[in-house]
Amino acid sequence: MTNLQCSVTNCASNSDNCCCRPDIKVKGRRACSSSDTCCSSFQEKNEAAQNALRFDMPNPITNVRCDADNCKHNTGGKCEANQISIDGAGASNSIQTLCSSFEAR
Repeated sequence: MTNLQCSVTNCASNSDNCCCRPDIKVKGRRACSSSDTCCSSFQEKNEAAQNALRFDMPNPITNVRCDADNCKHNTGGKCEANQISIDGAGASNSIQTLCSSFEAR
């Protein structure tokens, strides 16, 4: 499990810079830098998403599934970093987010 800090405040799963989901998925199979990654679990915050969201408690320790094969923290599709940051202020879709903790192998 990874200590996850998320600054994507307009994500329906974000509360107090933490994710409320039990797990997230970071995409970026061919990523060479953090800008080539994204949080595919992102869901834009709006009234419908807020009402439908079943995760409402901040969860700072999160399972992070990852397909960024070139990241040194990725082991078998799972992030093994002690702490990561997901960023994307003002994001309205997942491709406007990124894993700031990506480090190329």
